[in-house]
Amino acid sequence: MITARELNRATLGRQLLLERAPISVTDGVRRVVALQAQQPASAYLALWNRLAGFDPAELDDAFASHQVVRAQLMRVTMHAVHAEDHQVFREAMDPTLRASRFAMVQRSRAKAAVQALGGSLGQLEGPDGTVLYDVPGAWLPDGDTPVPPRLMAMWDSILLAYADRTRFMPPGYRSIVTRTNGDVLPALLVDGYVAGVWRAVPDGIEATAFHPLPGSVWEGLAAEARTLVPLLADREPEVYGRYHHWWAKLAGADLPGAQTRLLPGAC
Repeated sequence: MITARELNRATLGRQLLLERAPISVTDGVRRVVALQAQQPASAYLALWNRLAGFDPAELDDAFASHQVVRAQLMRVTMHAVHAEDHQVFREAMDPTLRASRFAMVQRSRAKAAVQALGGSLGQLEGPDGTVLYDVPGAWLPDGDTPVPPRLMAMWDSILLAYADRTRFMPPGYRSIVTRTNGDVLPALLVDGYVAGVWRAVPDGIEATAFHPLPGSVWEGLAAEARTLVPLLADREPEVYGRYHHWWAKLAGADLPGAQTRLLPGAC
């Protein structure tokens, strides 16, 4: 049996979020299957969170050379995928896309795909007793594996791609981070779980934690901001600015221990 924290860590590991991976942009896109790209900056922020020494120009080149393509796929929204993977994802989504229905891959097609793999998949008992399928021999980190803080992009796949959102999202925070129209705000990831939201402002990154965070975590988030702000500077300094109206709604949330800090973009 795999515990909830072990499942959290295992998923973060597969999503390159336990530590930034020293691999290329194209390999990174393929490793995480697909990057949410509903807003153009999101794919760049997703890779910045996952790859060591990420250079946005490398993703520019991958798009320009058609090694990575942006298309309407999962959840009938735009995703960036490796060009070699696009056809199979498109075929899986085809009935939904043709019917124009804001749904996922039909359950029957997903079951058929799993059954076609036969005994080549490993099986684990999930925290709630359900069967989870996995690649045989894949790394399963200990539940106490440290996770660095991250400033996640809007609609990041870890917040949307799993039936059980509590894998990363405390139940009490879901209605705050996921708005009524489906927008998923840029989130603070602390110890592997959503702990707040952030937005880019003229002087840096404004981070709002839903509960008190220790000083070491704030220091880690500040270090992330110091690398994110320069990355945004030449492209979209106030990324996701059109969604800032949601912050007015946060004031009405029941968050007695909430903290807001400005994380400067430079020392």
